[in-house]
Amino acid sequence: MRKLLFNLAGKKLGNWNVIKRDNNDKHRNIKWLCKCKCGKIYSVRSEQLRNGDSTQCRSCSNKIKGGWKTHGLTKSKLFKTWCGIVQRCENKNNEFYPRYGGRGIKICTLWRHDFKSFYDYAIANGWKEGLTIDRIDNDGNYEPGNIRFVPMKIQCRNRSSNIWITIKGETKILADWARINNIKYGTIHFRYKQGWRGENLIAPTKTIIRP
Repeated sequence: MRKLLFNLAGKKLGNWNVIKRDNNDKHRNIKWLCKCKCGKIYSVRSEQLRNGDSTQCRSCSNKIKGGWKTHGLTKSKLFKTWCGIVQRCENKNNEFYPRYGGRGIKICTLWRHDFKSFYDYAIANGWKEGLTIDRIDNDGNYEPGNIRFVPMKIQCRNRSSNIWITIKGETKILADWARINNIKYGTIHFRYKQGWRGENLIAPTKTIIRP
């Protein structure tokens, strides 16, 4: 039997309450007996629980998906976008959760339980191939009035992780200062981490006066 690196017994993962360790499957994958909020008990693979691929039983999933399932939208890019939003906002095991759900950012109740409503809103408000979802207020929720669809380059400027620098009264993100001054981003980021500021941050290497 494999050594247990993660003991999930007693944990609540999504709508699953993990009861106890179950027998491994034929491929020796670790499994756990889990009770869904509806009361049904299933055996679920450890990796599915840990990475958020399984958060409830199939019956409960189908109830939530009922609004879009008959429309054949599960393979659409907007459906993948919607799933990503739900994971970032609700799944504590998701790598991006600290920047979204961990900061209190949510997806509105209507969209959370009715993908078709989210889909219709996106289509009516400018979504098309090549655009990505962006929150207008970076501290606000995914809800009507606070999302837009923009090229990835614009979305990157709205990230809370961006570093904003003011030089000679002009404010830009660090990546833009690097591009405008033809400096590798790695170089200017290293300078920033070392405490360099002002014109030294964007100066050509040969003209730098070290702080």
